[in-house]
Amino acid sequence: MTYLAVWLLALGAGDLARPGAELGGRRPSWLPVLVSVPVAVLSWPLLGQRGGWHLLALLGIVLLLVVWARSSAAAVSSGLRARDHGDGDDRAHDPSAAAAALLRSAGRHRLVAGASLLVGLVALFALAGVDAAAGGPLARWWGSLGLPRLGRVPLDRALMVLAVMLAQIGTGNVVVRLVLDAAGAHSQPGVLRGGRWLGPMERVFVVGLALAGQATAASVVIAAKGILRFPELQDQRGPGQRIDVVTEYFLLGSFTSWLVALGCALLAL
Repeated sequence: MTYLAVWLLALGAGDLARPGAELGGRRPSWLPVLVSVPVAVLSWPLLGQRGGWHLLALLGIVLLLVVWARSSAAAVSSGLRARDHGDGDDRAHDPSAAAAALLRSAGRHRLVAGASLLVGLVALFALAGVDAAAGGPLARWWGSLGLPRLGRVPLDRALMVLAVMLAQIGTGNVVVRLVLDAAGAHSQPGVLRGGRWLGPMERVFVVGLALAGQATAASVVIAAKGILRFPELQDQRGPGQRIDVVTEYFLLGSFTSWLVALGCALLAL
């Protein structure tokens, strides 16, 4: 699964370069493209992927990376502007009309972003049986390390494990954010912000335990999170806000995060 591993690796590397959880800040929103595309392009000769078929696959991977980076950034950006009641649209002086237009735009961008992920997973997984095994300079370096345990692990699998772990940090947060935005769960900012850091650490931990064959331990971690978070769920209630509102936000984000971790773990097993 060399193609799939390279795509996930580039995807994770690009999402690490995002401006932050809100996709704001000083770094430009197109910075992930400047990171992910070179990672994919440079991986090709290092892994010995040559020939017309391999170049066609590389072009498809680059296209998927660009679409994901741009559409996911646009989705969150439009959602944030809609939450702030728009910015004075010239075509509609009513702020609510501008906000509605931004929400529709955010929805379209979320669909495109989700489609790019789905197409990438399905198409590259389908090509796993025909793509060439990892070779080239990177394979020679891997074989020359002289580490008995690592030497028995195929480079393709090692690359997939690295890509899956990297995707848990940045890409996982973006996926969770898009799902929460689609459900309207970010309408009240400031709720459970620690999840931006806890989520990646939790996903990496769960994937690591799953790859080590400790699925039971991973389930204990998931159960413990709910117990430890319960006092914070109560404290995060706003004036007149019911506990189930914050709980829904927590559960939706947590289940999305766990699905990302478990799905990636299955790819690396």
